Amino acid sequence: MVNYFARIFEDNDLEVWRRGLSTAQEWLRLIDSEEFSQEELSSLLGVVHANRDRSSGWGLLTGEVYAWARLKGHSVPPQKEFFAPSNISNIIQNVHVTPSAEQARELSSIFQQYHREDPSSEVWKPGVEITQVWLSLIEAKEVKKSAVAKLMDELLLNYRKYGSFEWIGTALGIGYWCKTIGFADLIPVDFRHLVD
Repeated sequence: MVNYFARIFEDNDLEVWRRGLSTAQEWLRLIDSEEFSQEELSSLLGVVHANRDRSSGWGLLTGEVYAWARLKGHSVPPQKEFFAPSNISNIIQNVHVTPSAEQARELSSIFQQYHREDPSSEVWKPGVEITQVWLSLIEAKEVKKSAVAKLMDELLLNYRKYGSFEWIGTALGIGYWCKTIGFADLIPVDFRHLVD
């Protein structure tokens, strides 16, 4: 897994591969350690769980780390719970019918969970912040276009940088919400087809 992520990272200097490489290296460090704490193992399990859907390589790394920890007799969450899919696919599929506030709360909850599991990653904290701002705008009596434009700018910056399912779901949700409140012009042209 170290070699896998190192090869991809060498060709694609993106956060997803850099984080995969450092996580695989941490797993190798634990394998080579005489002893390590349950806290170190829990931290590794949290990181792979939070990132498990970011690529097929991350999915494989997650499965391998979990199987290794379990085989070694360490305390791990139940397999069914650990590998349960997040609600992102449901959010994406139902973006046109699920109320925006419900989407914002669900996405915020997912970003918060992943930020707790993987606190040193740069990916999750902006998601927490953006979904909370989105929810506050949804619940506001009056929504200023400038506030929505600022939210859209932050969203697209992170969506294009990270592109994970969580960010895709957030981009679709916010894009569709912009359209429904009359600010479709704030949606970049190359993104509008996703919310039509």
